[in-house]
Amino acid sequence: MDGEYGKQGIYAAVSGSIYCIFGLAQIVAWFGIDALDIAFMDSNALGGLVLILIGIVFLYGARDIRSSASEGRAYIFVATLLGLLFMGVFILVLAANGLDAAFAGEAYDIGADIIPLVYLGLLPLFGYIGWHKEFSISNFSRAGV
Repeated sequence: MDGEYGKQGIYAAVSGSIYCIFGLAQIVAWFGIDALDIAFMDSNALGGLVLILIGIVFLYGARDIRSSASEGRAYIFVATLLGLLFMGVFILVLAANGLDAAFAGEAYDIGADIIPLVYLGLLPLFGYIGWHKEFSISNFSRAGV
């Protein structure tokens, strides 16, 4: 690995590991075992599986970028988009819950609704900001369009 590909590989390995750790922690918490006392951690098995899925895609990207830059970068691209997509959906859920509480005249505790899919989405966001010029469909096209 050299230069930017090396940095992207490290980013993917770290992000993938963090996503997998948090996903496993959510699944373990769902079984009633509070092995990790992490702030804003819920016990949601499906959310944990989504985190693990994103983490595995990142880890595949980290593995493949060592042998083939375009293949590994494609995995990192997809994992970044998945992380941003899920973060965006849950930010919309937070906004909807806040509006619902405002219309009902109730107090809204946003801390109760923040889950790992929201704050771990900052990793793909920073990755996208750092390599936004790299994230182009033409960079991943086999036809070289």
